Amino acid sequence: MTTASNAAETNIGKGVALLLAATAVFGIQDVLTKIVVQNYSVFQVVMIRYWAFALFSVWLVMRRGPIRNAFASAAPRWQLARGVLLVVDIWLFTEALRTVPLGDLGAIAMTYPLMVTLFAIPFLGERVGPFRAAAVIAGFIGALVILRPGFATIEIGIVYGLLSSAAFALYLVFTRKVATVDSTTTSIFYVGIVGLVMTTAIGIFHWQPMRLEDALTVAGLCVTMCIAHGLVMASMR
Repeated sequence: MTTASNAAETNIGKGVALLLAATAVFGIQDVLTKIVVQNYSVFQVVMIRYWAFALFSVWLVMRRGPIRNAFASAAPRWQLARGVLLVVDIWLFTEALRTVPLGDLGAIAMTYPLMVTLFAIPFLGERVGPFRAAAVIAGFIGALVILRPGFATIEIGIVYGLLSSAAFALYLVFTRKVATVDSTTTSIFYVGIVGLVMTTAIGIFHWQPMRLEDALTVAGLCVTMCIAHGLVMASMR
């Protein structure tokens, strides 16, 4: 019994460590994104990131076996929903980066763990006791105070940020849900392909030539996106 308990605690610790590492990589990604979206369309930037992520997901799948195996999901609807949510999250967050200072947006982003706690109740059947519920409420109030002391008027960029956090929180909950029945490879593949289709369908109409230094910045975004989401998916297992 003790051995099993220790193993469970070790697994939880690894999951937390992976998620913290992913958060650090997301921070680097946010800085690079804020730089590049000042001159280019959000839809173009996100589309290019997904081109790279789709290639990464296909490469990962082909290392494990025939690509058709990645389509064999035990929860395809949840996988499709994850892909859509992540695209919406990135679109909203990237648009918010145009107008909201990175520090304020970071405070908004930190509301997503609180939303995960709430969304886990209906989707994962988790229970939230009074202490956790109080912590969630206090966390939301704290974020609002950081953003707008005195509860002044909230601009549209902050609304985009909050909606982005909600989409990302749902994405994490759905990732946790499919992690029990699908492999990490399958989860990454669905995210890459769904995102590729959605972002290209819109982003291709917003294309404009990029300078070399901006192209290198976007390349950095592509690398950090692959690393960060790989870490997130691994942590959910």
